[in-house]
Amino acid sequence: RTSETTQQMLLRFRQDVIDLKPKAVVILAGTNDIAGNMGRSTDKMIMDNISSMIDLAALNKIKVVLCAILPTTSYSWQPSVKDGTVRVIALNQQIKAYAATRPGEVFFVDTHTPLANPDGTMRYSADGTHPSAEGYAIISPLVEAAISAADRSMIRLPPLRSTYAPPSRLMKIWIVEGREKSRPSSHPVSPRECPYRGTTSQVMPRP
Repeated sequence: RTSETTQQMLLRFRQDVIDLKPKAVVILAGTNDIAGNMGRSTDKMIMDNISSMIDLAALNKIKVVLCAILPTTSYSWQPSVKDGTVRVIALNQQIKAYAATRPGEVFFVDTHTPLANPDGTMRYSADGTHPSAEGYAIISPLVEAAISAADRSMIRLPPLRSTYAPPSRLMKIWIVEGREKSRPSSHPVSPRECPYRGTTSQVMPRP
């Protein structure tokens, strides 16, 4: 929703994201915090809110496409804010670094650089803060590519196949990853293929 801060986004994250059970969510946030739409926020407050949204997404197996804050030098509705450019650049460095600590969960998209002029103002914008249709046309393919990468990263396991054996024949079944786990040497074990990739089920006959 337009004009929302990271605090407001976090408050509605469960009902508007988690409850919808998406595969991925795109987060582009922070500029309204810098503008002070809900009062001034520190960089730490903004990063805490972003990381909390990512934590909630990860707990619910939702991939996150995390975008850099778009370039701006000032906010027309908050003329008293003079440090927009400096804070956007500093926060984007933190956002990119944080995304790198969560590989496979967070996919960072640099939506800042393609729209930034050398002086920090935004290209293709009527008000200096929101992209025009031309601006969105530049960054949309970058976001879509990240969504595709997030989708490809999801592990798809084959359907579970039955490994039933009569109770009289089994004493215990081990599931081991990569190699056989320790077992009593007095009980031979015969391996057989498990339905999950990279694992083996071990069936031990009753003595």
